[in-house]
Amino acid sequence: MKKNGDLEGKVIIVTGGTGVIGLAIVKELLALGVKVVAGSASAGKAAAVGLKLDDFCPQTERLFCRLDVTDEANIGEVIAKTVDRFGQIDGLVNCAGGNRGLKPFFETD
Repeated sequence: MKKNGDLEGKVIIVTGGTGVIGLAIVKELLALGVKVVAGSASAGKAAAVGLKLDDFCPQTERLFCRLDVTDEANIGEVIAKTVDRFGQIDGLVNCAGGNRGLKPFFETD
């Protein structure tokens, strides 16, 4: 796939980056030259999926980590890791799914 100059070198966090749709987005962004931080609520799943991409893209261009969008402290940790590793954040793809008994959207902080 031809790289898109508008995205090449950018840093994007993908929540739900180990699910079917999220992982497809991660792969497409990597193919476009984006540095990707892919999160999963499961640290084990994030590590396993990250290892599967070793032949697809250099590890220096991606980071798979635990990212639970319901945990503010964890979100802060991921932001800090991203800035520490890549120096910036240029975008966010919200792809985390599921509803673990949370409140309706308009009732959520």
